[in-house]
Amino acid sequence: MPIRRLVRRRVPALAVVAGVAAAALSGCRASQADPAHTPYVKLDGGTYRGAAWGLWAWEQGSELCMMLVPAGVDPGHPVDRSSPTWPAAGGGGCGFDDKDPSSGFYTDSTGPDDSGWTFGPLPAAATGIRVATHEVVATKPLPAGKGLPAGRYWLHFEPAGGPSRAEGTALDTPQPLDARGRKVAFAAF
Repeated sequence: MPIRRLVRRRVPALAVVAGVAAAALSGCRASQADPAHTPYVKLDGGTYRGAAWGLWAWEQGSELCMMLVPAGVDPGHPVDRSSPTWPAAGGGGCGFDDKDPSSGFYTDSTGPDDSGWTFGPLPAAATGIRVATHEVVATKPLPAGKGLPAGRYWLHFEPAGGPSRAEGTALDTPQPLDARGRKVAFAAF
């Protein structure tokens, strides 16, 4: 399978989170009647530059959805936009592939202090993804038995201004790699 062209898009974080949260919320209500919608699964969480975050995934229809939001925001429950936990940064999307110009194999948005948050799904063979000439980010498996497809995911935080000299030059198209460092093709999710 040839490596597909990666579409990288940076969009205003608040607009993306608002749109994805609205879609997630409508999907949540629909999930009670729609067995094609899987439960929301928290993949990861932590703190970056003083901002606590959580990475979530679910499958709606035949599309994988992923959302990175500030800690305390649950995509399955209504969000009070006036609360202090409402995101100043974050983002997400559904359908990771290269079907049209607005889709891509990963998504990204602006994080705290103009940092970048980049994440997406990968085939099971991709144990790492090269994001800069000298920087490979480890991937983690999507949890089995949670209604998510088989595969892995990656998450990368990049400081404002891009990678350090030690990390090298940021790649326009990150490259998934297997455990031996060989290229792996992106796959649609």
